[in-house]
Amino acid sequence: MGLTTKQSLGHWLALALVVSSPSTLIACKKREPSPEQVAYQQQQERCRMELVKSEKVPIIGGGYVDMSRFGYPGSSVRYEDGQCGSDMLQLLFWWTGEEILPDSPKYIKRKRTEIPKSWQIYNVAAVLGNQRKARECKENIELPKCSGFKGAVQTGLSKAEWPAELTVKLKNYPGLELWLNAPPPSIRNRYAVDNFVMTEWRRQDGTPRSINCWGLNTSSLKKSGLNSESLALLSREELENIDFQGRLQHGVSCQVEFWDFGFNAGSARISFSTENLREAHLALKAINQYLSDSIIMEE
Repeated sequence: MGLTTKQSLGHWLALALVVSSPSTLIACKKREPSPEQVAYQQQQERCRMELVKSEKVPIIGGGYVDMSRFGYPGSSVRYEDGQCGSDMLQLLFWWTGEEILPDSPKYIKRKRTEIPKSWQIYNVAAVLGNQRKARECKENIELPKCSGFKGAVQTGLSKAEWPAELTVKLKNYPGLELWLNAPPPSIRNRYAVDNFVMTEWRRQDGTPRSINCWGLNTSSLKKSGLNSESLALLSREELENIDFQGRLQHGVSCQVEFWDFGFNAGSARISFSTENLREAHLALKAINQYLSDSIIMEE
């Protein structure tokens, strides 16, 4: 049986009195940090002050990042194994159609209001690998610091080639293909038609990288006929000729995941829009090279 309004008010008032009682307040009092935590926080603040003045920021585990090559980078501040450094970067780049430019007046050489509409923005979240730890754990996985360490975990596409009858080359997106689960049309392709395979840019093991446009997998796009479910029901010829340009307002979200974007000293997740798809394979290669060239490795 439910409570009446009067009973409910009485119930919540009683609960409020319990929560606000002195004994409860004491129990909920914020716990003071330990001396070790205070010392670490102080050391981390010293690290932050030290790193903010430097153009070459140490990478935890070895090497440096040349921060002068970026616009307004966001980076982590860490203190580990007696070293101040960083292990993450947050960056923005513009693709002009010919080159990659960091998002900064120093590089784009114009006001934001003057940026050409043809330029495309890319968001980069990079993780910098701890090379020292990787070497030590590879030699002795039993070390305490190596608990939970697995090294590089390979995921993404597992095959270098795909059957011709399940492959669709996209006429409006050179360098991109769809690798389907069944001959089209088929609803079985719902989770394949939003994954664009870059056959001309492969990983070291020969498997291609891919762009996942998960933003297509939403029912709100059904009227446009460009959501994943609708695309799965298109014929081969219709899939070959799909074109998202200008048909989804500002476009929907696409990403290249960490396992498909390794670079010198780390890996990254790259986020952008379907409006970028036509030249994405070119822009992504340029970003990859730019990041690699920004790393100074120790001899």
